[in-house]
Amino acid sequence: MVSYTSGGTQYSSSVLGRSIQIRATATGNLVAMVSPPAPYTNFPVLTGTADGRTFVFGAERYWGFRGAKNPLTGGLDRAAPLKFVLLRIGPDGRAHWSALSVPFAVLPGQQPSIALSPDGTKLAVAYGGGGQDAVLRVITLGTGQAREWQWPHVPWTPLIQGQGTWTADGRTLVVQQWDVGRGKPPASDTPAGTAAVRIIDTSAPTGTGRLLALHAPAGLSAPWQPFITPDGGKLIATTGTGSRALLAGSGEATGEFAVYSTRDGALIRTQARWTWSQSRPASRPAGGPLGPMPAVAWSDDSGSKLLVLLPRDGVNRLAVLADGSVTLIGGDLLPGSPGAYAALQSALLGVSGVPSHMAW
Repeated sequence: MVSYTSGGTQYSSSVLGRSIQIRATATGNLVAMVSPPAPYTNFPVLTGTADGRTFVFGAERYWGFRGAKNPLTGGLDRAAPLKFVLLRIGPDGRAHWSALSVPFAVLPGQQPSIALSPDGTKLAVAYGGGGQDAVLRVITLGTGQAREWQWPHVPWTPLIQGQGTWTADGRTLVVQQWDVGRGKPPASDTPAGTAAVRIIDTSAPTGTGRLLALHAPAGLSAPWQPFITPDGGKLIATTGTGSRALLAGSGEATGEFAVYSTRDGALIRTQARWTWSQSRPASRPAGGPLGPMPAVAWSDDSGSKLLVLLPRDGVNRLAVLADGSVTLIGGDLLPGSPGAYAALQSALLGVSGVPSHMAW
């Protein structure tokens, strides 16, 4: 964080992704900490493979301290393309990283998001839209060859979510049409309370994907960050209500995880209802989030067991969701040791962003 005073007024700016921690699930121990390559200063996007041994991070540059001069202190350098870093965890448990070159440039203002295929051979990169062309590119890392899907001059931005983007066979991926607010954006073409997603068969020679409309459960907001299960049968999205009251500094928000069919977008069920109260600020740990950040981080092959961030007691708790019930520690997906669980939970207190700043 940088703080300075100009004209008698104090200003401050901060960067959330100055480094990335990689921790072992079984022990909570720190395996590696990675910082952006100089002069880059922030990791806005990250993704990992299904086995948790290969990761790609995208770095962007923020200007350093320059007082009130232009560019402003902490301002994002929108002319500097993202730089990508490839990190692998070797058989010895040690991390090895290198620069990753992609055959095109992506600017931070294009709202990029990325996702590795489960086997780590392909990287999907989505960006653009908001009145410009929306683009999805899938790069084969071994050859550098890329395939492209493009939607000209659309009001939405394509959004993909790490491990929730691909099916287990590395063939199908899901893209959300995100109506992001940037100043005065073009009018949305998505009805209120509805999320539009595209199911894309990357093996098909042509096409722009199959469009699905996911309607919000009664009384809740439009589904957000759809996570496709490895078998490709279901989409699991977060949804809630009450966020405006939280922004005002008080009130309560509630929500659930909504499960949809990838065949027709029909709502199958909701599960794991949560509540977040802003009336108890003392319950929020120092450095913790100001509001709920529910997210699906991982799924087993059938989609019956989910690793999630579940808002509870003013903290986004790391939990396992299975058969409608929630487990906060132990089981076969989380460490049984309270100390190991606490280490992982502590590392996730400040998690935020779009998509969530975590990969499993």
